[in-house]
Amino acid sequence: MADNIAQQLVRGSQNIDRMKAEIWMIVRLILGFLNDLVDVKMKMEFESDGSLWYVRQSRGKYAYMVECFVRPFPGSTGWMTAFSPGLFRSNWSTNDLESVEKVYDDLDVFVEGMFREFPGLEQKIAPILKASQKFPPAQ
Repeated sequence: MADNIAQQLVRGSQNIDRMKAEIWMIVRLILGFLNDLVDVKMKMEFESDGSLWYVRQSRGKYAYMVECFVRPFPGSTGWMTAFSPGLFRSNWSTNDLESVEKVYDDLDVFVEGMFREFPGLEQKIAPILKASQKFPPAQ
């Protein structure tokens, strides 16, 4: 039996909340591991077809600001802010809900870019990746 619209709204809202939480978790996790690395980068950009991640040093040696920009519509050549600490903490307007999924879908662009910029980072995170295999997601 197909879900009624109310059930779809509940599940969709829960999924958006989960994506927002997981975006924050990944960004904080990656930035947290930078403290022990020697390399300091002032500014980095990681781009895909759908997103542009901008990471820059903010206050102090290991304080970074992370922002993600997405294309506002297919075929667009411009960018729209989709994730930044100030924007993401506030309530997203209904116009911005679609960008949550775009940012979530392109999290690997951020992670892989950070691995390239900080070669020791992937090794530091290896135990977490290994632990992910202990309880694989249910099908």
